[in-house]
Amino acid sequence: MIQGFIVQGPAGSTKKIIVRALGPFLQQFGITDFLANPTLDIFDGNQVKVASNDNWKTTQVGGLITGDQFAELNASGLAPSNDLESAIIANLTPGQYTAVVRGAGNTAGTGLVDAFDISAASPARLANVGTRGLVQPGDGLLTAGFIVQNGPVRVVVRAIGPSLTAFGITNALADTTLQLRDQNGAIIRENDDWMTDQKAELEATGLQPSNNLEAALVATIPPGQYTAQVRGKPEATGTGVVEIYFLQ
Repeated sequence: MIQGFIVQGPAGSTKKIIVRALGPFLQQFGITDFLANPTLDIFDGNQVKVASNDNWKTTQVGGLITGDQFAELNASGLAPSNDLESAIIANLTPGQYTAVVRGAGNTAGTGLVDAFDISAASPARLANVGTRGLVQPGDGLLTAGFIVQNGPVRVVVRAIGPSLTAFGITNALADTTLQLRDQNGAIIRENDDWMTDQKAELEATGLQPSNNLEAALVATIPPGQYTAQVRGKPEATGTGVVEIYFLQ
């Protein structure tokens, strides 16, 4: 599983975040094929590995990690609940980053990668988060959850599929659909083919998908918890990407 994110801010600024790779945590939600031992790597925009972790209580010093992180993770309230899950605290300068989750020993299963902003006062900000994963029929949809705090935020959410073939992904979803849901599961907005709805609004942001069969939406949402859900159309198996852009 791959999560990309973009940090924006003035020169010299940093954004402090916690990134986690969870597996056993998912068992409580009825997920039986969870990753038993997820590992976590963070890469910068040049695809240089800048941080790694396997089991959050054991810090792997190197790159962005200069000292033991156990105490700070434990005090943050965001430490994973299982010792085999991974977590990293990173101070990131503006740029593009990728978090990659794998199963230790090349094991397979369902995992979760998330990122938390723990430096709200910083002038830098998380401008975009996106997750790439395998979409399957039924309950095998691709989901990205996010939390809005401190007032309404305007977001662009995209479900990318066929345009991934330009990057060498041969099993990309041919057609995507998208739903944005609130914390109660209610649909706030949904889309199938971005040009059929909100075309002018999306083009005004410059974030419209490059393929007409990809889905996207624009919404202004109040503080709360949200999920963006991507499926194939018709129900299909393939690689997709879900992206959330936070507009200023």
